[in-house]
Amino acid sequence: MMFVLVYSGSAIALLGKYKYPESFGQRFLLMTTFQMMTFLSVAAAAKYALEEEANPFVLQYLFVFLAVLFVQSIFLVKLGKNIKSEEEIEQQKEQGL
Repeated sequence: MMFVLVYSGSAIALLGKYKYPESFGQRFLLMTTFQMMTFLSVAAAAKYALEEEANPFVLQYLFVFLAVLFVQSIFLVKLGKNIKSEEEIEQQKEQGL
């Protein structure tokens, strides 16, 4: 489940990265919201299905989710700083850089 969250979130954040780099922040917030809503859905389903055994599972899942989200956020923010728009790439080609 965690792999699906990471890959789908990364896809959301990186779609249109060259065409619209200025909207990276909006895509990043959308990714985080999507992942958090998915996590809450899984936690609610576990609480409903497992009842008594759900608390340890939900806490472990929460810690793993937050760790993965932290690492993914750092990676995507670093990547977002390096993204150049198509116009900047064309200007660099024209200048010969």
